[in-house]
Amino acid sequence: MKIVENLNHLGITVKSDYSEAFLMLIFITGFMGSGKSHLLSVWSEQFDGPSLDFDDEIAQRAGIKNSELGSWIKEKGWPAFRSLERELLRDSLKLEKGLFSLGGGTLHENSDLCPLIDKAGSRVWLNTSVDTCWKRAGHDSNRPLVKEGRESFNKLFADRLGLYKSAGISISGEGDAPSFNEFCKKYTDLLKID
Repeated sequence: MKIVENLNHLGITVKSDYSEAFLMLIFITGFMGSGKSHLLSVWSEQFDGPSLDFDDEIAQRAGIKNSELGSWIKEKGWPAFRSLERELLRDSLKLEKGLFSLGGGTLHENSDLCPLIDKAGSRVWLNTSVDTCWKRAGHDSNRPLVKEGRESFNKLFADRLGLYKSAGISISGEGDAPSFNEFCKKYTDLLKID
């Protein structure tokens, strides 16, 4: 299939059943340290709609600073965090347009909502190696899951990888992020290929 060949060349993978509607509601997913927040900041400059980092919004809903999120999770527990995360994901699905950077475990903990996400918009997986993720996130003491060490980090990455791979669109998180306009142009150009 020409689309797959061109996508491989561009470093972007798109499932064939997607349409331009995906440009309206976009959920960026990937492991911690994959570059989701950075990609959100790059894309939000050109995205014509609201953009939101889930960790920032969860911290706001909890009434704390983002830098306090790790301590808050330790105090309140993962169930409290996941409850706010699920509420935020459900709220996001009610919108007609939005660009969202999900937490690394958002989809793993809410996999039942993946079909709704895929119907309403799209999941874009920021495909980044576990080594790169560790280099970026392994020194961040505010991340509770990093404190468990590299072996646990690798296992968690492996546990979540299948769900990340099920995203309709995959782009590399290893290099510079494409602008949103570049990404959209590549995607829509690929749809026109016979």
